Amino acid sequence: MRSGILFLSLLGTLCAQDVPAPQATVPPVPAPVVTLDVAPLAPVDLDSPYASPRDAARHRFQATLAELRSARNTKLAMQGFGEALLIDRSYAAAAFNLGVVAAIAEKWQDSLAALEEAARLDPGALAKAAAPQIERLRLICSLDTTADGKRKLQYDEALYPVLGELPKLPPAEATAALTDIGRVDPKRWEAPALLAAINGNGHGYDVAAKFLKIAVANATDPAIKLRLEKALHAAERELRYDAARASADATADKGDYEKAAELYETAWTAVPARSSNGMEAAAAWLLHDDTARAAAILVRLRDSGNDEFSIPAVAMLKELEPIETAAKSPSSDAGQFFRDAGPAQPVRIADLIPPVDTRSMEILARPLPALAADQEPVVLLAALSPNPADTAQAAALPALAAPRIAGENPWRELSQLRGATLSDPARQEHPVQTADISAGAHTLRLIQVTSEPAGARVFAGTSPDSICLTPCDIQAALGSHTLRLNLPGYEEEVKSVRVTAAKSELAVVLKPIRGNVLVATSAAATLKVNDTTISNAAPVELALAPGLYRITADFGATARERTINLKPGAKLYIVFQP
Repeated sequence: MRSGILFLSLLGTLCAQDVPAPQATVPPVPAPVVTLDVAPLAPVDLDSPYASPRDAARHRFQATLAELRSARNTKLAMQGFGEALLIDRSYAAAAFNLGVVAAIAEKWQDSLAALEEAARLDPGALAKAAAPQIERLRLICSLDTTADGKRKLQYDEALYPVLGELPKLPPAEATAALTDIGRVDPKRWEAPALLAAINGNGHGYDVAAKFLKIAVANATDPAIKLRLEKALHAAERELRYDAARASADATADKGDYEKAAELYETAWTAVPARSSNGMEAAAAWLLHDDTARAAAILVRLRDSGNDEFSIPAVAMLKELEPIETAAKSPSSDAGQFFRDAGPAQPVRIADLIPPVDTRSMEILARPLPALAADQEPVVLLAALSPNPADTAQAAALPALAAPRIAGENPWRELSQLRGATLSDPARQEHPVQTADISAGAHTLRLIQVTSEPAGARVFAGTSPDSICLTPCDIQAALGSHTLRLNLPGYEEEVKSVRVTAAKSELAVVLKPIRGNVLVATSAAATLKVNDTTISNAAPVELALAPGLYRITADFGATARERTINLKPGAKLYIVFQP
């Protein structure tokens, strides 16, 4: 396989420059506060320092490209691009590069799945770039499932580049290359047929015939087999001709004209189009004083339609007429003799063998596309803070954690990890916990505590230690009890429960701690939050529940957007320019 040598070309489009840092914001201007109840795109990530999942993924993506430039390590690259896609599942460039690098590593199924995902995520440029490779990978994957398919894949990948070089290669090098290809699959017809073509070019017909016999035996397509059989017949005909002609010349040199005449006739019979052999035979019969045999040959030459030999044949017959009755014969067997005249010049076997079907080979030979680049800056939440001290923290990107992708089968590993992280932790089912705050009382009652969302810590009275997570069944004594519910990102709720019956229920809907986003624009624009249009013009301060939001400024001719991970109590500042 050629994949391991593709790094230099694939990395050619990657810039060596550093990723530009985000521009510092200007101090925000006062703006009205608008409270919005727009559902977030995803739950808030309380631990992330990045402005959005795309920024976190972009950091991993750009670091992976830089590492790939220096180390050329496909496994590390698959880990990095897979991790970027795991962070942001809509990141088409990460899926695209994962597919390209997986193809270099010959992880065919992983590569195909990643490039198909990239084409789905980006139906435009990346889909167009991926389409030729997706067709190639589908063909490879279909072949790579069986031993015969793998042999065909190896054979075709080896043969295709040689086909283009054959006319320029010296015969010895061409023979060596085709011999190596033939060893990959001795049951294919192409290599032996091409070896026959190299040898059967005016000479070497014995070698060509041997290879053609192999090719005929290997061919399964009836049309190809028929053409190869015709090429074999031509090579064997040349062999018969060469043998007879060489023997005739040698015998004539010895003065055995009778034998020489018979051999010249044999050579002529092998290839009637080469009428010089007829003239040689006639001359030998005359030297042997057999005028009848000479006249019969000359009459055939006279009727051959070949002026080169028919004109001198007529003259010679006129000279023989006084002494040989056969010289006066008005007709001959020329029509029958020349029915399959053959070529006047030695045949070229290369002109007779069928062309090699290269359609699937051309697909297999398609080069991998260049890796996608992403030169957008990585933005940290600190860079969007209206506080200059916070903004200064955005100068350095955080250290990247070790990737969770092992890189052996990157797409399968990625799919498994993605499946394991699909659920929202705040919406997961929580088992019912139990707690006891009865302090040894003889009469016990049950308090069933639930919260929306679940998973809130429950505290009794002023104790600093939580007693359980919601949902929770609490054993309590009769009387009043103060319970506090605390969940990160939500306002703490303090509830008083009076226990009198056998069972009491406390259901609490937690209120998210809103974050604020101050939005300013350099020109008039329509603002949207997650495609919900905001009636207020910029500058405006948006109070939103914690979560992931896409804020868009539509300037008419252009639109700009930023996705932000809004944490509880955070205050961010965004300036949009057309």
